[in-house]
Amino acid sequence: MIDSLRRAFVEFLLVARRAFSLLRVASLSVSLLACGALQRIAFKRIAYPLGEYPILLLCVISAAFIPLFGFPYLYVKYAAGGTDDHRILPYAIIGALNAVNGGLTIFGNAYVPGYLQTILQQTIIPFTMILSVLLCGTRYTLQHLLGVVIIIVGVAVQLGPLMSSDDAAGSSTTTTSLVWSLVYLVAPLPVALAAVYQELEFSKRKVNLISLMYWSNLIQAIILFMLVPYDLATTANSEVPHWPAAFRCIAYSDKTVNPECAGGQAGIYLGSCILWMLVSQLLQAELVRHAGASLCAVVMTLGLPTTALAFSIPQLMGDHIEPIDGSTVLALSVILLGVSLYRSARIDDDSVAPKEAEGLMASTDSTSGSGGRTPLQRRGSVQPRLYSSGIGIIQSEYTHDEGLECPLLLEHTRSAASSPRRR
Repeated sequence: MIDSLRRAFVEFLLVARRAFSLLRVASLSVSLLACGALQRIAFKRIAYPLGEYPILLLCVISAAFIPLFGFPYLYVKYAAGGTDDHRILPYAIIGALNAVNGGLTIFGNAYVPGYLQTILQQTIIPFTMILSVLLCGTRYTLQHLLGVVIIIVGVAVQLGPLMSSDDAAGSSTTTTSLVWSLVYLVAPLPVALAAVYQELEFSKRKVNLISLMYWSNLIQAIILFMLVPYDLATTANSEVPHWPAAFRCIAYSDKTVNPECAGGQAGIYLGSCILWMLVSQLLQAELVRHAGASLCAVVMTLGLPTTALAFSIPQLMGDHIEPIDGSTVLALSVILLGVSLYRSARIDDDSVAPKEAEGLMASTDSTSGSGGRTPLQRRGSVQPRLYSSGIGIIQSEYTHDEGLECPLLLEHTRSAASSPRRR
């Protein structure tokens, strides 16, 4: 009798644990979709009151993340014993590449509709494929190639009407929009390069995620702040002398600066952009940790139509709603098909040795203790696993020592070395 009760209790605990895991994964997935869309909405809406101050926005956003990542980094360094890796150069390279991407996107933010930004940012997948072939020697399957071709066709479907209207109208506004759309088209290139570099660099060593985020963002902020003297020295109509007006808009809702400053909109959306960007990064890392690479890729794929359609919701965009026309729906459908094909391509279809392929499939099983990350010794043989474009500095799968029972904050610190492993 007692043995039967004990077995029933153990089975109940197992079922409850599975149910809790499913609920946690579902909550993380929905939250990541929502936060990613809200971050892009806030990023677009900040352009209405402060679109004339792109350098200011770059400096404020990057500076905000220094303490946000700095305090956790101090904990990692002093309370958790720090890490055995003291090299800064890899983080500096990632930060520099993200600074280039940030500059390209924020300068064009005021001229490119939000839904079009979402569509154009999908070029990160073709760029990543090309760079990983050139730099990593990655071999892709026919399904990968077909997915990339379909993505390119979808982008062309969306840009076609814009280029046609530019030829017909020839107005300066349309030309400006087209130019910045093309800038947005190539803006994911440095992000793709950062993703491939992460795979090359971090397949060789273990990485603490907080250290990566802190140092990369710090270097990024330093580079972006260097734009201030450059703008003053080289631009006749520098924005820097007008920063006091921008601060009045943010702090005091001064409508004389811009009618869009009314009601504290500038401060609200600037703060929201920073908040949702931070939360999205943490949710993304936790989803990979608990659900694995495959599910995270599915969630990020669903973020494409979710985010694009969010720009047409009046409650989110107010007077700046962006109606979705037929060509946009067609482009979204085509790109979603291409992204789905690319991300659903099976890992064991890659040209990997049989033993490696077997290990890779095990590593991406969300029910295993690995959390879905490719083992450290095997990661160099597969394509970079890209998760995000536009929501933060984590652009590909981070390295994790499979099975450690420790918080994300403490991974690969000296204190984590004594942590037990999941079974």
